[in-house]
Amino acid sequence: MRNKHRNPKKQLLALLLCLAFLLASCTQNTAEEAEPVVKEQEAEQIEIIIGGDLMCQRRQQREAMQNGRFDFHYQFDYVRELISGADLAIGNLETSISAEHPLSMERKRKYDQPYLNAPEEYLEAVKDCGFDVLVNANNHSCDTGIDGLLETLKKQDEYGFLHTGAFSGKEKNRFLLVEVKGIRIGIVSYAYYYNRSIQEFSGEEIEKHLNYYSQEKAAEDFQHMREAGADFILAFLHSGKEFQFAPTDRQVRMAGEMAELGADYIVGGHSHTVSSFDRIETSDGREVPVVYSLGNFVSNMVYKGKNSDHAMILSLRLEKKAGKAKVADAWYYPAMMLARDKDTGRKYQLVPLTDENIAAFTDQDLVKRMKNVRKTIIRVAGPHGKPVTSEKTRKPGEIQV
Repeated sequence: MRNKHRNPKKQLLALLLCLAFLLASCTQNTAEEAEPVVKEQEAEQIEIIIGGDLMCQRRQQREAMQNGRFDFHYQFDYVRELISGADLAIGNLETSISAEHPLSMERKRKYDQPYLNAPEEYLEAVKDCGFDVLVNANNHSCDTGIDGLLETLKKQDEYGFLHTGAFSGKEKNRFLLVEVKGIRIGIVSYAYYYNRSIQEFSGEEIEKHLNYYSQEKAAEDFQHMREAGADFILAFLHSGKEFQFAPTDRQVRMAGEMAELGADYIVGGHSHTVSSFDRIETSDGREVPVVYSLGNFVSNMVYKGKNSDHAMILSLRLEKKAGKAKVADAWYYPAMMLARDKDTGRKYQLVPLTDENIAAFTDQDLVKRMKNVRKTIIRVAGPHGKPVTSEKTRKPGEIQV
């Protein structure tokens, strides 16, 4: 007769098999019922560096003449790493580039106003420094007439620059749309007025080749940029009063108009010195940053009494997330045009006023002036600007997250 009691080992094995089946079933159901884990899409980030007025004046040209040819590269020695390290670098070209007309070193004035025309070697140095985009709407656009303006635009093409603010007449749009790492940046450049050389242009040529600012024109341009897919609109305005820190009422009004029309960041120039940062509150609740003047980038304007050796270099970190682009952070480098370095004999170099750069100079009078200029720039820029005073806290070309 068989034993009515079951084998304990067999009972334990059956129990283990049952538990294993139940666990497998629960695991399968849990996996089927659980919602998938979606990783949040990381924002695209780029750095845009913006410099002030790229001038090439008579004393700059004479200083750059070496052994019968021009070499302007040294004027950018202290800023090359910073500019070339950006994803996109923009500057205002405030000179003609026309071999068909006298250079500034050969002709000082025209219609009793300063005359600016540079050799193409200047563009070579600007390109080598790392600039990608040049904006051209400024009061000196007409200095070499219509043929000189067209030659200037052609030379920018030859050296590989993107540009806007002055036009050959063949352009499809009167703005740029530049895509960098998935972020589309609309760039527009206006001038409030031009020098007396504009009298050489007909009314039709003015309309066709230059870019006077008007509220109506800005409204049309901004709309077209958005329709073309611009994620971010960067507007340049050449206006103001020379050698003044404070923006004029007209500058403030025009910046307010552009902010209302949809500009995301506004950059000014023309005063030959720095001006303040501000934030404009728009009627639709946006906050639009503006800097009214970055000063000169390179020039021979080292007039201490007029503060025209003061400059700022703007760094914007743009971020695109969920289809929208915004300024995630912004800095500026206080900088100074160097009248002369006693150690090297070099003139007309732009030096970012970081602690490290200042410490590299042995001329104690120059060091003292650099520190004083930095203090002045920080004061004038105001609380809406974030200065970079040490490479330890903000390295050239580095995007801080």
